[in-house]
Amino acid sequence: MFGKSGSVLRFYKKISIVCLISASGVTGASAQASLEVDMENISRVAGEFHVRFFDEDSRLLDLNEAEIRTYFEREKGAPPGPVTYEIGEDDRPAGEGAKEGDDPAPKGALALGYTKRCRDAGVPIFPPLPLAAPPWKRLKDLPKDKIFNAPDYNPVQVWQFKTEKGTCIALPRFNKDDGTQIQEIGFICQSKATGKACFWAAQDKKTGKRLTTPAELRGKKPEDLRGGDDLALNCTGCHRGENVFIAFPGTSLEGASEFPDKRYGPVPVRQKGWENDGKVALTDTGCGQCHESFATPTLSWCATVLKPSLGRTMPYDIVTDKVIPKADLPGVYKGDLKRLDALCRKAGLKNGLGVTLD
Repeated sequence: MFGKSGSVLRFYKKISIVCLISASGVTGASAQASLEVDMENISRVAGEFHVRFFDEDSRLLDLNEAEIRTYFEREKGAPPGPVTYEIGEDDRPAGEGAKEGDDPAPKGALALGYTKRCRDAGVPIFPPLPLAAPPWKRLKDLPKDKIFNAPDYNPVQVWQFKTEKGTCIALPRFNKDDGTQIQEIGFICQSKATGKACFWAAQDKKTGKRLTTPAELRGKKPEDLRGGDDLALNCTGCHRGENVFIAFPGTSLEGASEFPDKRYGPVPVRQKGWENDGKVALTDTGCGQCHESFATPTLSWCATVLKPSLGRTMPYDIVTDKVIPKADLPGVYKGDLKRLDALCRKAGLKNGLGVTLD
């Protein structure tokens, strides 16, 4: 049973599924359909990015709604979609019992609303929407070739809300075939002092409906949107490291994503697995000149951030002011890349990073 909609996902021997077409958890309920599941198609998935799936060569895969649910059920332990509790962001004091129809009340700090926890952790909270200046500032758009693994977005706008507490970045993503049609908007806010960060998507908190028009967004506060407690995806699968923001070098996003005084950590959520892994030092002469690694990189990070970056954004040669092609990587990088390749294979990246490491 998923959420409060009463929709049931049934598995049959022939792998046919009857489900509601709301697999990403962002569209709300719609017509029922019977769809075939191709397990071979699912097995080709090497990484995911906002419910978009990629093979080992970072090519976009076309999964139908039932295949998406099957992927999440098998790989993540639960399908995407609305969570089973529906409470207001700040309407339950710590220790208060669950309301009728809710799951049992979380205990301690998690009993407070997500936005309340973010605010208490020093994270800046953006004002009611829409995105407009002031207080938001629109920066230069990210062009198609400067967007990590998102071939169906073009362009991506970059908006910044900055206070003495830290920075919020909003990324409205537009349809590649219609530059006037927003597909989705993501929000990330990070505290300068504490390093704590929070995530929201432009989805109605109760229904999961995607909010993409000015009329739908007007007046919405973080409390009205789906945040870390009830997003279908684990944002920390990719957003890891010293800084929560993933920035393509040389773009406006790189300049806007300041480093916090303390290492980044996600504000605790009610879902499992939201974490920032501990760092592992790399060599001072190789990748470690600019980067750190994690003890246990995730498949999402390996497939949608690290692998597409090699030969595209890094390693960077400061002498020639150019990115070094994958085929020409100097030996100083190969020790680090061998280590990262092994860690990513362990995470499930079947063919590794796709570079020659001998």
